[in-house]
Amino acid sequence: MPPPFMCQYDPTKLINLGANRWAFKPELGLSRRWGHWVLDAYGGVWFFTENPEFFSRNAYVPGVQTQTQDPAVVLETHLSYDFRPRLWVSLDAIRVPVRSE
Repeated sequence: MPPPFMCQYDPTKLINLGANRWAFKPELGLSRRWGHWVLDAYGGVWFFTENPEFFSRNAYVPGVQTQTQDPAVVLETHLSYDFRPRLWVSLDAIRVPVRSE
């Protein structure tokens, strides 16, 4: 199967392999070690381009509609304990704000 960015996008279908838009996520990270403990923290923002033909020209939507999305801030943390090389346990948390309207 070809990668999703090489697939055909069909605006008349609600479900497609691709999204017909680009997404970018610049991110910064910080990592600190205290003995066997390691704390990683990351912060980033997802930016999305517009999909100019989102679920359009079909029996449900005869015209053209666009899909836009506001930037989404993402925060990640990982706290891990290293028992020995290649053996560790981790507690992870990801915060993605959900916008209610």
